[in-house]
Amino acid sequence: MAAGQHALILEVQSVNVVFSVGLALPGNPAEYVPFRSDRSLFDADIVIFSPTFGDYHSGETYLGRPLISESDSSQLVRDCDHWRSELATAVENGKIVFVMLYKPVQVYHDTGERTYSGTGRNRVTTRQLGAKSSYDAVPVTMTGLTSRGGSEIAPLNLSPIAAYWSQFGRDSSYEVYFNYNEAGLLPLLATKNRERLVGAISRGNSGGAFVLLPPVQWDEEAFSYTRGSSEFWNKQGMAFGKRLVAALVDTARSLQRAGMPSPIPEWAAVAEYSTGLEDKYQKRLDQIDAETTALAEVRRGIQAELEEARILRWLLFETGKPLERAILKALTLLGFSAERFNEGQSEFDAVFTAPEGRCLGEAEGKDNRPINVDKISQLARNLDEDYAREEVSSYAKDVLFGNAYRLLPLARRAEFFTEKCKATALRMKVALIRTPDLFSVARHLVWSPDEDYAHSCRAAIFSAEGEIVVFPHPPKACSKAVAQSGSKVK
Repeated sequence: MAAGQHALILEVQSVNVVFSVGLALPGNPAEYVPFRSDRSLFDADIVIFSPTFGDYHSGETYLGRPLISESDSSQLVRDCDHWRSELATAVENGKIVFVMLYKPVQVYHDTGERTYSGTGRNRVTTRQLGAKSSYDAVPVTMTGLTSRGGSEIAPLNLSPIAAYWSQFGRDSSYEVYFNYNEAGLLPLLATKNRERLVGAISRGNSGGAFVLLPPVQWDEEAFSYTRGSSEFWNKQGMAFGKRLVAALVDTARSLQRAGMPSPIPEWAAVAEYSTGLEDKYQKRLDQIDAETTALAEVRRGIQAELEEARILRWLLFETGKPLERAILKALTLLGFSAERFNEGQSEFDAVFTAPEGRCLGEAEGKDNRPINVDKISQLARNLDEDYAREEVSSYAKDVLFGNAYRLLPLARRAEFFTEKCKATALRMKVALIRTPDLFSVARHLVWSPDEDYAHSCRAAIFSAEGEIVVFPHPPKACSKAVAQSGSKVK
């Protein structure tokens, strides 16, 4: 967004000068200050800070991270030190600094130091590199800071940010989390099951504070328009930015009025000064934390089992690798030994074997179309590649799995395979399987492992020569139980 275009004057109070460092807000309702800057924060009353690096030249990478050029490396280090000092000073002078916890930027920089080895013409000069994180500019310790994101945020203590969170909580997603129990941090927000913090307050000694918040997300395309080669904020974007800054200003005022207590200093936290009741409630909290941690671990295990149980449902609507994974799971339930094959230049979606024989399968999902002849042609090439392998002595049975019109409900889907596809399948004696049909069979076998029924389903595949496989109906008693229960609980 072009700097200065559609800048807004915040109509809150003239004494509230807001700086936004490293983050351009919709409509420019605060004074934007680039990270690569030596600007002082003394002119600001409230600061919004984004720990993301500015524009530093990087022409290469090291260990997968950008390597800042020699000319810009010293500037990067100075800027990190500059903002760390400016932010700390601002809070010491009673100002509120909102730190939007975006994903850290990790880079390497040239330290300027050199080591030398060898002599004469064989002398080798080695640059000494240093690692740098954009969070090095934030003078708040967040132990266990981890770059992971999510959208489910649990409130812990909303009172300091209640008005702000009521407006922008739904627009906020976390990009980092960190540990509890860091000295001087008041927890505000946590991950869904409260395992880690995603928001907190670090209070200064003069009424100032760092307010650590998950960043607000917005759709820049929806908030802007283009005229010629320039981009401008629209009215919707300007209104959003103005509301955001106004909410932060109100929060800052509340924090300064509240006069929140200082964190307990280390010397006053010793057992000598305990009231006794503190120990009682702390032990209870520790017990709850331990129970919460244990339950969270149990929940993660059950969640993993739930996700595994949902894989068969992918046969109804998925494509690509997820569809292939669901097919392999279903084939296993049918009694096949099934796996992907990837060796050298050959890659097959499914190779599956049973006492009745060996099959080679390809899978295809189409959003709003039937499966065409291209996939049959690929299957033919795969068959020849497979037979050419030294350990294969006979041609496999070809099977084409199709999930046509996958975005539509089953009742509204047309023919799964084109006429040309079916004609080619008939010539090549390829078995055609509609993956929703395979779902019905697999769901029954999840509930009722039945070797006789599984054998009849395998027989239907091997007997289909250029036809759509028609699986036998599950036994009535079992299918009724499946329909009534919907899913199996182990």
